[in-house]
Amino acid sequence: MASPRILIYIMRRDLRIADNPILSEISRLYQQTKHPFTHLLPIYVFPADQVEVSGFLRPGEHRSPYPEARSSVGGFWRCGHHRAKFVAESVWCLKEDLEGLGSGLEIRVGRVGDVLKQVLEGYKEESDAEVTCVWMTSEEGVEERREERDVKRIVKREGMEFRLWTDEKYFIDDNTQLTVVVSRDLPFTNPSDLPDIFTSFRKTVEPLREAPRRTLPTPAK
Repeated sequence: MASPRILIYIMRRDLRIADNPILSEISRLYQQTKHPFTHLLPIYVFPADQVEVSGFLRPGEHRSPYPEARSSVGGFWRCGHHRAKFVAESVWCLKEDLEGLGSGLEIRVGRVGDVLKQVLEGYKEESDAEVTCVWMTSEEGVEERREERDVKRIVKREGMEFRLWTDEKYFIDDNTQLTVVVSRDLPFTNPSDLPDIFTSFRKTVEPLREAPRRTLPTPAK
């Protein structure tokens, strides 16, 4: 019997099963005769740099291995109790939704790179399963991009496939890095073509209200 082949899906802000590009692609691939993987392991990490994680310490542990989640300049807590409650409820709802599809959600605390290394080491030491690829969606932000680089470095070092997906977060794709990636919605191919007046710009995108992009189907299992 062949060893299980695992795809790790690192979830950050894409906490949903509906209109999810990665889950939609996984569902499509799994319907094929030959699957590139046999099992899916979704992982969510409460980020120690943004959320204070000292409350997750095990009995007997007295100090968190991570510094307090405060801003570097003002020393303010980066996550208040309202946001913490919202994120926790979102993660729990996602866990229940994934369990309804026959999957689940591995919830960890720390930094994404540290957690990924622990998971990969655990499979090497205690399982005959093989992790073949790691997928995640791209995010905007300095810390998020740093996480993506860390994950890519770890995955490439292990000789696995790393794939970074684009998530549909916005009604209009107004990517202004037109010299690198041409926007799918704006009728411009060069930043110098952008109107100087906002009203002129607004009129170029108003027709998109009548033709939004189609949402991706929700996986059935």
